[in-house]
Amino acid sequence: MGTVVYIESFGNPHETWLYRQVKDCAVPVLCHEYSNEDLFPYNAVDVVPKRPGAHARFRGRYRLPRSTERALKRKLRDLGATLIHAHFGPAGLRALPLARKLGLRLMVTFHGADANVLPDRDAAYARGLSGLFDYSERIVAVSGFLAARLVGLGCPEERIEIVPMGVGLPRIPARRKRKTIRAVTVARLHPVKGVPDLVDAVAAARSQDVPLELDIVGEGPERHAIEERVRKLDLQKVVRLHGSLPPPEIEPLLLAADLFVLNSRPTDSEDVDGLPVSLLEGMAAGLCVLGTRAGGVPEVVQHEQNGLLVPARDTEALAALLVRAAGDRDLRLRLGKAARATVAAEFGAHPTAGRLLELYEVPA
Repeated sequence: MGTVVYIESFGNPHETWLYRQVKDCAVPVLCHEYSNEDLFPYNAVDVVPKRPGAHARFRGRYRLPRSTERALKRKLRDLGATLIHAHFGPAGLRALPLARKLGLRLMVTFHGADANVLPDRDAAYARGLSGLFDYSERIVAVSGFLAARLVGLGCPEERIEIVPMGVGLPRIPARRKRKTIRAVTVARLHPVKGVPDLVDAVAAARSQDVPLELDIVGEGPERHAIEERVRKLDLQKVVRLHGSLPPPEIEPLLLAADLFVLNSRPTDSEDVDGLPVSLLEGMAAGLCVLGTRAGGVPEVVQHEQNGLLVPARDTEALAALLVRAAGDRDLRLRLGKAARATVAAEFGAHPTAGRLLELYEVPA
């Protein structure tokens, strides 16, 4: 079909959803770095390393060195490219000159901070978005929340397509009754995910004699603070930090859990989740999900219908919700079943990849 995905780094363990989408669409990838090839094997990846030349610093941070641009142009010609699909706004800006010079169609997917935070922090990036919006055939947002943000940045509404990152549907074992209730969160250990406050909420729930345990999957700058919080609250035996795990090791944790919790919140810099893929994966695993009214989460989770929601930054409300969900098995099973049905109908990996394939084939 002539589509080539361009992403600066491929194989990031935090971006399993991107790997899955590329595989489902079966399109070649151009990148500057390919890591974790054993975890993310794909036989259609071309790596073009960035090789800054003597004058690269004068080209601006959103323009590739000339030698790298030339190498990418050769690869695009060799691949017979007619469309570049760039992931993340900065990659879109770097792909823009290539698309213009080669007369290629361009599509860019925005995922979160590239629309929520970076435009306010970097004037050069914000200025560049105008040209990107003008040239791109389509701008893809992973949620309606993010689409609205892009409109506010000047993207024509009619050019935006909302295509979430899809997830798979694992086989679910029967969930047996047991004395302890296991909650799991899969998230970067970053302020936007609110994991330290989630630990506080677990402590508050346990103070009411709720036999609640928590598995934390993820890595990030808040890890040390979270470890200190766990020690201070004497939760070492019931809160487990697993660090980053490959997808085959995350799925068993989800299938063994009773609850999935994602304590998303806007940060002081206005960073907020567009549509957390880990939340969709928890729903796909048939878990009762507890989330916050932040970013794109309420687009997926309807309170009392397929999950439970609390206001962002309300640790007391989150603790109360944990107590309620832990004590009501019928509620957990009902909401978990509805959550999985939501993902199957609207956010499955194959339907969302199919939507992208349609966009690839049909020019705007």
